[in-house]
Amino acid sequence: MNFLKKLGHIAFSCFLAFRSIELLNQVLNLQPESMDIKKAFWVAFLFCLFITGTFAFVGFVFPTYKILPDRYYHIKSPKILLKIYSLLKVNIFKKALLLAFWGKKKNRNRYFNGNKSGIKKFIENTKQSDFGHLAAFIALSLLSFLLIYNEFWLTSIITMFINLIGNFYPVLLQRFHRSRITKWKT
Repeated sequence: MNFLKKLGHIAFSCFLAFRSIELLNQVLNLQPESMDIKKAFWVAFLFCLFITGTFAFVGFVFPTYKILPDRYYHIKSPKILLKIYSLLKVNIFKKALLLAFWGKKKNRNRYFNGNKSGIKKFIENTKQSDFGHLAAFIALSLLSFLLIYNEFWLTSIITMFINLIGNFYPVLLQRFHRSRITKWKT
């Protein structure tokens, strides 16, 4: 990635972080009862979009997954992970991703080229995605508690629902991918 593109990603990540703080300040200056379901949905959607984007764009430039220790990325209980994956129907989420974006061969090839030589890059990509979505999930969960504290109940519930689908499910999916690769490699 060239310097200008990296700089653009960093700048956009900072812009999204700024917009997240700005949106939070605007929300906290409102009365909770002024948030109808439509406003609560859009605010929750924007929070999720901005915060997830903040971590995604910086992750396109830096190996942010290295912030966490390697032991985080090691799947200790693949059977439990598989049970959670099945219980939460993450496979449906995976199919939706394939239909919406990853179904295009060009997009899939950027993530994994299908060759044995691409496995190392694939594992690195799963770690990068895992970290970005985990960081966003934690940040949005904390934000939801702040919203509850300030009595924005509906906005908090919608934020957590979008966060669950948009960030927690991808974390489970990436961990599932790595568990399958680790099983295959051994």
